[in-house]
Amino acid sequence: MLALMLGLCISAIYLVYLILRSIWKSPLNTVKNAHFTSPFCSLWILCIRYRGIEHGVIRKLHEKHGPLLRLGPNELSLACVEHGCNIVMERLFEKSVWYERFCNYNGSVEHNTCRRR
Repeated sequence: MLALMLGLCISAIYLVYLILRSIWKSPLNTVKNAHFTSPFCSLWILCIRYRGIEHGVIRKLHEKHGPLLRLGPNELSLACVEHGCNIVMERLFEKSVWYERFCNYNGSVEHNTCRRR
């Protein structure tokens, strides 16, 4: 019984640590939150998406808060091209390794050998 209580306490402390770390240490803290739970949870936007009203809700939030919104801990919404280009060109946020899949568009060997004739 004591081991179970100790395990639950450690789990609760670790959960609080993760939430506080995501709130204070995230590079996305400079972006306005679309919802008060955006820094640590995406549940609110998942509920909106499930109900099928995402586009209308996000549009109204952009009208209220501006062209750049934080929807979740790792999710942004851009309402204008200028902000998107600035973020990409100035490298304000790091890209994940997923984007490395597109590096062959610079004329690499793999792309040239797969070309149709």
